[in-house]
Amino acid sequence: MKDSALGFAKTGDGIPVPELERNAQGWLLDCEIRQHSRAATATRRIILDKLLWFLRTNEYPTCGVRELRGFLAYLTRGHENAGGRWGNPQLARPVRPRTVHTYHGHLRTFFRWMIAEGVSDWSPMEAVSAPIARTDQVRPFSEQQIAALRQVAKSTQNARRHEAVVSFLYDTGVRASELCALSMKDLDQ
Repeated sequence: MKDSALGFAKTGDGIPVPELERNAQGWLLDCEIRQHSRAATATRRIILDKLLWFLRTNEYPTCGVRELRGFLAYLTRGHENAGGRWGNPQLARPVRPRTVHTYHGHLRTFFRWMIAEGVSDWSPMEAVSAPIARTDQVRPFSEQQIAALRQVAKSTQNARRHEAVVSFLYDTGVRASELCALSMKDLDQ
């Protein structure tokens, strides 16, 4: 069924890439109006930019189920390309399963938004199964590894400070970036 106002078939056919791009901008504006966090809106912008890059690079005129499956597959194995993922040679490592799951969820939300806006009466993402997002298997340090870290810390110029940093990281499980962001007011004195 062709919708004359929108200029494309709303059920079953892919959505033309220019129409998808126009609605991507609308969705991001809607995120700002509804006061989503800057981080959430930035993540959505990145995901949509990557999808549009993929569609244009592969010269797809429309975006449907097949193209979205291809996009998620590319996300999974695009690092194997000679130029790296997204044409960036520095992106030559696989992404985590959680990343693919995140992309899937945001795209599903975007296409559902398009339905709510009356742009489409179907979502190609509904036919794309959500990938399994296994939790990363993080193994704790062995006693020997902890002892080696502490020994290295003791052999530095600022031994007490470095020992405290190593102990704090190990005992609390915070990320190094979180430790670096701490200030004196964050610590219980």
